[in-house]
Amino acid sequence: MWEWDGERLVGWVGSAVTPMKLAHLERTPYVSLNYWDPEHDVATAECRAKLLLDDKSCAELWEKFKAMPAPVGYDPADIPMWKDGPTSPLFGALRLDPWRLRVFPAVFGRTEGAEGEILTWKSDSNSAPDT
Repeated sequence: MWEWDGERLVGWVGSAVTPMKLAHLERTPYVSLNYWDPEHDVATAECRAKLLLDDKSCAELWEKFKAMPAPVGYDPADIPMWKDGPTSPLFGALRLDPWRLRVFPAVFGRTEGAEGEILTWKSDSNSAPDT
């Protein structure tokens, strides 16, 4: 789920909490997300990631997903490992702060004149990894 907070784009994912995920994010707090649709358009988001485990953050995200319409919205309690609710030790709120978004429109199978321009957005913030 993506939200605009008035100043920046913030992404949220309900995430399983595992020792491996915690170790990976502690060492390298970055993720790359890919979206694909049946028309073969592709979008990528490169983000700094932080797993929030406090009860307030988890409960707020839980309720946001329950309140959103499908296909983004869902009831997290339908996932067996989260049957104990938002304070389950297996549920975390993964916050995503993107530094680059790219959209790759597909032109294959489209009508004549379809443009395939790659669209790129870059954040002004310092969420990109140091290189």
